[in-house]
Amino acid sequence: MGRPAAIPSLTPVPAPLRRSSLETIEIIAYLLLGALLLVFRADLESLDLKDACEFTSLIAILCSISVVRNAPRGLWSPSSVFFLVLVLFHCGLVVPWALGRNPGEAIRDPMELWFFRPSTVSALWLVDLAFVSFFLGSRLGSLGRIRIGRPGPADAELDGILGVVGAVLLIGSIAMWFALALQSGGVGLLFGSYDRFLDATFGSTIPHIYRTTDYGAVLLAASPPRRAHRVSVAVYAVWALIALPLGIRGEVMFPVVTALAVISYRRIPIRPVRTLVIAVAVLAAMAVVRNVRAVGIARVSEAQVSFDPLDGMAEMGTSLRPVEEVVFWHDMGDAFDNGATYWAPIDRSLYYVIPGWTRLPAEEDQRILSNVVMDRAGPIGFSMIAEAYRNFAAVGVALVLGLVGWLLARISRWPDTRVAQCISGIVLAAMLAHVRNVFTPVPLQLAMGFALIAAIVVVARARSERQRRTVSR
Repeated sequence: MGRPAAIPSLTPVPAPLRRSSLETIEIIAYLLLGALLLVFRADLESLDLKDACEFTSLIAILCSISVVRNAPRGLWSPSSVFFLVLVLFHCGLVVPWALGRNPGEAIRDPMELWFFRPSTVSALWLVDLAFVSFFLGSRLGSLGRIRIGRPGPADAELDGILGVVGAVLLIGSIAMWFALALQSGGVGLLFGSYDRFLDATFGSTIPHIYRTTDYGAVLLAASPPRRAHRVSVAVYAVWALIALPLGIRGEVMFPVVTALAVISYRRIPIRPVRTLVIAVAVLAAMAVVRNVRAVGIARVSEAQVSFDPLDGMAEMGTSLRPVEEVVFWHDMGDAFDNGATYWAPIDRSLYYVIPGWTRLPAEEDQRILSNVVMDRAGPIGFSMIAEAYRNFAAVGVALVLGLVGWLLARISRWPDTRVAQCISGIVLAAMLAHVRNVFTPVPLQLAMGFALIAAIVVVARARSERQRRTVSR
């Protein structure tokens, strides 16, 4: 047996370009835009709701174009993928409203509870600030050279392990999802309404299963295609055909876009024109999902089905509500948390490390914002922008989104080594989850992902070294 050949670098890494005057003008323009948002905050927060939606839609479009254009791997760079998801979940309602479209009844009725409050316009101002801050952070993070990957002797072993472990995690997590769902409510639960599914599976380990699915998708995307990949994709497709009509959207979509971002380190997975066509089709499917999940697929004939992509956008855009809710709470007198919600998961983890460390039961800890949201507004998810504001006001939104933009831009410029691809996928998956959920599970998700990658690397190096010694005898 000879030593396995190292896997060569597949990504054509562009030579660093000298910043043009156009790029400098772009940076100055966004700095001025950020300054104008701060200086004219009171005027922008006094706009009519439709005017505010039009302004936010314009900011979202401009920032999306700039983020994608400046990303080293274009549309599928981690920074681009994250930002477009952030825009979709925070502006999905905003763009149709700016265009004068009145969403369907299934979407419009819940809007009556919050969308027409004065605090919604303030929430839109925070979203504007978040978008501009993310772009500026990503431009800062894009400075410097793109390093070229140097494959090592353990890369061939690493490729094989990544594929096997990824397939086991992905298929195993989906099998466990089906087992828990069937145990919680039988076959009928899989074809019932979304609310019924949530009630039946409340308190189960299903949220942790979604994290395992993320890990599996990342490891598969970082390894060369093999039979295990085809089997995994087939199993995932079957799950998606059941989970999507049930109303499980982000948990199905996020592993897919994360995997595509990881693949982009080696090649462009889907060209922009095809991506646009697929995006429109997905939004049309989301419009159907929104109506079907209210009654369940078994009673689909009772749903008012719409194939309008704008209705799909509106269905995905409800992460604006947590931002509005947080603004409303503080307008009513709530104090800012001053970083408490970011410290809470670390503080609670120290309970297992430091003897005598105390902590409240999870359901009583008000630093876990999911508790606060459930008490005050119900199961509406949450938002990275809302959590940043809850802690540090508008300054927090600018700093947190700027930092995330910088981080993802740095990751987007990493070399196409297997380890770099895996780490970038783990980070991107955690950030995507935080787009529409609280920060609490993010540190654990990152720690477990990094530990998994480290264990795989150790095993791959040990196997490579053992094989090298066998060959040298």
